[in-house]
Amino acid sequence: MFHKYLKILAIFFVGFHDIGSANAKLGFDPDSCVLADREASPEEVKSAYSDMPKSKKYSIDPAKFAKIYRALLYAKSGNLRNLSALRLSKSEINEQIKIDDSATLLAWSARCGRLSIVKYLISRGANVNMRFDYIYPAGIFHSRSTAAIWGVSGENPKVIAELHRHGANFFLAEDMYPVGSPEKKISFNATNVPD
Repeated sequence: MFHKYLKILAIFFVGFHDIGSANAKLGFDPDSCVLADREASPEEVKSAYSDMPKSKKYSIDPAKFAKIYRALLYAKSGNLRNLSALRLSKSEINEQIKIDDSATLLAWSARCGRLSIVKYLISRGANVNMRFDYIYPAGIFHSRSTAAIWGVSGENPKVIAELHRHGANFFLAEDMYPVGSPEKKISFNATNVPD
């Protein structure tokens, strides 16, 4: 038991080195989590759906997209009541669709420090080690990211501890490189986010 807590402390101390510059390097904008608790208008949902890559548009129907889009707003703003009212299935919870970054609901709630949402999503079957890719607007491609990496960038120790308690692997590596230049790749995990 003592070794388990020692491991968590090591993750905190190693993972939080100079987190501010790590967030800048990863392209994380803390303001992306400061959302007013609101409903998405039909126009907003339609616009977000039309911004998706065509290959993804054909694999997810617009109604399911609208539901997950609303879930993302609730996860980022911390609205557990409205999120749970959506009655998301396990597959919807683990869906990766192009909204903001192509991350999962668990990754966004971890990054935004929404502990109650993280707990809820895990209890409903969120995969704590699910890998996903995204492109940051500055043209940096991130391959095989995880909720643990996003949780560390969100700087919330309680969220990180919750992910760890449910088996998140903090040593799964993410690759980051300029779009079209994989030879310039940097690999890191939640314990050694680059600064």
